[in-house]
Order: sequence, then structure tokens, then C-alpha cells
Amino acid sequence: MPDDPRSLDALLEDRGGGWWSAFFADRAKDSANPCPFLVDWPDESLVAWFREGLLAPGRVLELGCGNGRNAVHLASLGCTVDAVDFSERAAEWTETRARSAGAAVTVQRCSIFDATFPDGSYDLVYDSGCFSEDRLRALWDEAPFRVRELRQMRETDGKDTCFGQGFLWVLLASKRR
Repeated sequence: MPDDPRSLDALLEDRGGGWWSAFFADRAKDSANPCPFLVDWPDESLVAWFREGLLAPGRVLELGCGNGRNAVHLASLGCTVDAVDFSERAAEWTETRARSAGAAVTVQRCSIFDATFPDGSYDLVYDSGCFSEDRLRALWDEAPFRVRELRQMRETDGKDTCFGQGFLWVLLASKRR
């Protein structure tokens, strides 16, 4: 993994839907496709935040849902989940995973900027992306939001029931009241 987490921000810039669809074309995680987040388990941060009472079942929007592991997990906790992904293949993967699990997840295949959302607000907007601490703070730590928790993921051993890579940052932000 990169020594400077900010290099992840640059890596993901200017990636179109075609690039992401090619990325998600092969669903197998093996030595030829070593991407660490192509697993079945939810992010350790989501598991911890629900366990600690920082989050409760509600209406959730997941940005960049990828293979659907977090969307399906959130639905299993009683959340109403809308998910968006730029990649046609990732969106299909999420739909397949949700159907197999009997989870109600509504998926849109488009850029977040082209997505349509129902009236009302979400209790949680979740993105399991690869942004650095300074970029996350710049985006989410100003009015009308406040950062509730910003930390690096807790590393998991790959045999756990949740996903965690210590080089990734997770953020829990909420609207100021």
C-alpha cells in the first residue's frame, strides 16, 4: 500500500464508468486480482458504529457501493438502503448479492452527480472510499456538517467477519443541529 495516503486520492481522480466497470469485471479475489475490499464482509467501522450505538437502523445512502457488501449488511440491520455506483458491473454485483441475501437494496447505475434521490433526507450517507484524512476533513468538517469520528480503519486479519485495512480512512459525519 502507498506510504502517503494522499496518493490514493490522485489514483482515483478522472476515473470514468468504463474504467470502474473493467475494475469490477472479475469477481474473484485471488493473486491475479488482489484488491483487498472484494470480500463478503462489511467494513469494521460500520459494525463498530452500530455496536457502539453511534448509528441505528434508518434510511441509508451508500455512495460507490462496489460489490454490495456494505449495502447488504446495512439492509440486514433493518436499514432502508439506496446504493449508487458508477460501474454497471458493480451495480449488477450489488443487485445480485442483495437478491441472494433477500435484502431490499435499491441500486442506481450512474455517477453520484446524476443520481436521483427520493424526497427527504438520509440518516446515514456512507462512502467506503480511499480519501486521505485532510481531504475528508476538508469535505465534511464545515457547516452544516460536523465530524463525529475520523480515523484510520482498524486492520483485520482477513479471517474476521468484517473488513479493515489500516491505510483507509473512515468518517462518520452528521448535520449540525
